[in-house]
Amino acid sequence: MNRILRTIALLAAASSWSEAQTSHTVLLDDKSSEAEVVSVFSLVPPTGYAPVRVKVKNDAAVERKITIGASSRSDNYRGPDNGLESSFSMTAPANKTTEREFLVPVCGVEEGSDLRLSISGGDRSGSVSFDGGGVQEMAFTVFSKALAEHSLKAINDNARASAKGSGYRREEFAALYDAAMLPADWRGYSGLDVLAISADEWMAVQPGVRSAILQWVKLGGNLDLHAKTGGPALESLGIHVDSILTAERPYPGQRHALGAGMVSAIPWDGKELDGTEVGRYSSAAVKTAQREEYGSALRVLTGQGQDVQPYSAGRNPLMEALGTKDFAAWQVGLILMIFGIVVGPVNLFYFAKAGRRHRLFYTTPLISIIAAVLLLAVIFFQDGIGGKGHRAAVVYLDAAENAAFVHQFQVSRTGVLFGGSFETDEAVVVNMALLPASRWNRLNNASDFGYRSRSEPQNYTVSGNSYAGDWFQSRAEQGQILDAMISTRGRLELKPGSATPVITSTLTAPLARVFYTDAAGKYWSSPGPVTTGATITLVEATPGDFIAWRAEAVAVLPEGQRKRLVTDAPKNFFYASSTDPRAGMVETLGSIRWESDHVFLYGPLR
Repeated sequence: MNRILRTIALLAAASSWSEAQTSHTVLLDDKSSEAEVVSVFSLVPPTGYAPVRVKVKNDAAVERKITIGASSRSDNYRGPDNGLESSFSMTAPANKTTEREFLVPVCGVEEGSDLRLSISGGDRSGSVSFDGGGVQEMAFTVFSKALAEHSLKAINDNARASAKGSGYRREEFAALYDAAMLPADWRGYSGLDVLAISADEWMAVQPGVRSAILQWVKLGGNLDLHAKTGGPALESLGIHVDSILTAERPYPGQRHALGAGMVSAIPWDGKELDGTEVGRYSSAAVKTAQREEYGSALRVLTGQGQDVQPYSAGRNPLMEALGTKDFAAWQVGLILMIFGIVVGPVNLFYFAKAGRRHRLFYTTPLISIIAAVLLLAVIFFQDGIGGKGHRAAVVYLDAAENAAFVHQFQVSRTGVLFGGSFETDEAVVVNMALLPASRWNRLNNASDFGYRSRSEPQNYTVSGNSYAGDWFQSRAEQGQILDAMISTRGRLELKPGSATPVITSTLTAPLARVFYTDAAGKYWSSPGPVTTGATITLVEATPGDFIAWRAEAVAVLPEGQRKRLVTDAPKNFFYASSTDPRAGMVETLGSIRWESDHVFLYGPLR
């Protein structure tokens, strides 16, 4: 009876929903060993990584190895679901309770990617599921308990009411979290557009958590910091911003630039948010790295009339550089037609005519092999081996942190691949991108361009820094967006005490040109390229010189990134460009020949 009651209690706990996080419990044996699985955010982010905590209570007298299989499936209304698989493991010592945090990759191809985890490590195994969140019309936002513990439902309902007629129906744009459970790895925030937290909660979390959040901001995230009137300034909270931004619309408090992202200091009365400010979290109001036209597949707005226009040739510099490729089906058709003639009537009435029918047993396979070889020869001749592509990256260089924050875009067209798996040297977040529909593209809003969507789903696998599956496919076009924080001691150094700025480069790649704005807002530039180890005296430049150079340097980037980078230049900042991949590119599949690399670098120089 006790066993039955305990099982009922566990089932009830598994089906219950906590506004701060979603929690499920899995029995590992018939006694009392169990695993509790908690999603840090009450909804799984639509892309990037989902932070999950697993607490194992092992009452057995032996050590257990707990294996966790994760499956993220996207809800594809146009066809079969796309999926991403990953796996993890942990050791649970005997007669102890052990807790581990895992970052689970999410299949960011469609809205609302659900997450399913299978847990095994004893006589029993079980699975748990977490609902996904995110809609195109709203920025995926997570609120702390202090801000929305009891008002989250009202916030989501308010968003639906304000988005009538936009297609926003079922999914929720906002989730809740307990600040004490936030991860200390920037990838744990990679699926968010906005993280909202109170100043008191911010100061209560561990320094490593604050550092990870600020790293995510530098990669393009938005941090909304709610402080009571008269509360501490950002500097006293350990946040040193780059500049103050001019709000594009009425916005409470001040918005500050930090790398590619923003920190907003918002006055707060100490009460929970009631949802009246929900308009601040529309996709039009929030600009993040995930909301670019080459952003993750989830974030690309297509299928809504004029929204397909960003895919015109003039607004896709990388795709324009890649060019188009005709699908030479007539060659394959000719071979198949000849094959049909030879294997049929020619084979039957000449090679294996009456009285020699037994020859069919070897003439038919031989003809088929010859046809297959010819087909392979045509494919190799048309498409070649490996592939070619073009890349562009925006790199925020933070010398104080010895880090380069990379936001990279790449498109490629492959021929015959003998393997599509790859590994990265750094911890990277990789998202697939929707590209203009074509016969070569297997991931697009094909119905919007007159093509039918592919019937087969796309499946991806991630294990640590190893990637396998459909990230790269033979005879296909694909695009990826990569975010990475790369440790580096390379930097530009400003010689102190000089009336005219003098800089030295310790970067491993040469720079085509460097611009610098000093403390007085005056513009300076290098007279030419800046090589590694070189010391260059800058020359005076005009704002017009800088604007013209910057427009050319960012021309290859997606339009959303161009808009983000043409704001006013902060004081004590440098800007540079390079065509050397060592300036900040993240390497993926080695058989792709990258025909062009464009790196735009910027950051503080003091």
